[in-house]
Amino acid sequence: EGKPMDNMIAAQRLMAKREDYRTAHILHLLLCIPTAGLWVFVWMICALSNSIERGKIDRNLARLGGE
Repeated sequence: EGKPMDNMIAAQRLMAKREDYRTAHILHLLLCIPTAGLWVFVWMICALSNSIERGKIDRNLARLGGE
């Protein structure tokens, strides 16, 4: 009987974890200025990495919703 509540708690934790993987685009844009645009490579790596991690979390959330 506790399974729906466990799923809800797990989903809340995943949603909180998902927020950890947001890319600070304004910050990266500002860092591109003093580095003459070289920071764009770091920005791309961060954005790609965060996107991959958020995708993993989204798949886990979908699995929780489908159970």
